[in-house]
Amino acid sequence: MKKIIFLIVLIVATTLVYEKAEAQRRRVRRKFRKERRQDRRRVVRRTNRRRTRRIVRRRYRRSRVVYRVRPARRRVAVLPTGHVVLTYRTRRFYYHRGLFYRPLDGRYVVVAAPRGLRIRTLPIGYYTVVVGPATYYYYQGMYYTRVNAGNETAYEVTKPPTGAVVPNLPKETAKVAIDEQDLYEYDSTLYRKVVEDDLEKYEVYGEVDDSTDEEED
Repeated sequence: MKKIIFLIVLIVATTLVYEKAEAQRRRVRRKFRKERRQDRRRVVRRTNRRRTRRIVRRRYRRSRVVYRVRPARRRVAVLPTGHVVLTYRTRRFYYHRGLFYRPLDGRYVVVAAPRGLRIRTLPIGYYTVVVGPATYYYYQGMYYTRVNAGNETAYEVTKPPTGAVVPNLPKETAKVAIDEQDLYEYDSTLYRKVVEDDLEKYEVYGEVDDSTDEEED
C-alpha cells in the first residue's frame, strides 16, 4: 500500500513539475514572438521614415559660389577613331566611349551633353544609381535613363537626381565653396563628399542656377 501511495505522489509531483516547465517554455516563446513582432514594426517604421524622407534640391545663385580650383578642360587636336556624330537641336556633338566633344578654337574639348540627347548603348564602366523607384546610369558626370526609341532601346541624358551617390567625378569638376562649405561643381550640379562603405563618394547636393532670383537652401 505504501508503495502505491509513493508511486501516486511521484506521478503527481512529476506531472506538476512538467506542467510548470511547459508553462515556463510557453511564456518564453510568447515573449520571444512579441519581441520579434516589435522589432519588425520598428524596422518597418525606420524603413518608412527613410522612404518618406524629404529630399530638398538646393539652388544657389552663381554669385554665392567661390571657386577654389578651376580645372583645365580636356582638349584634343584630333577626334578619337570610331567617334559618332550626334545632333541635338541643330548642335553637333562628337561622341566616343562615354565622352562628348565640341569644336573650340581649332581643337575639340570635352563637354557635358545637353539633357535630352540620346545614345544607343551605355559606355563601358557605367555605374547604376537607384534613387527612389527610378534607375539611372552614370558615367563621367552624365546621368542616363532608359527610353524606348521606336523598336529599339536608347539612353537619354537626364538631370542628376538629388541624393544620388556616385563613385567619382569628371576631371573637369571644379572645387568650390558656398558659405565656407566645400563642394564640387560639374555642369552646374553641386556635389558634396560623403563616406559610404568606408569609401569616399560624391552625393548630388544641389545646383547653381544663373537665372535664380530666389534660393532654396
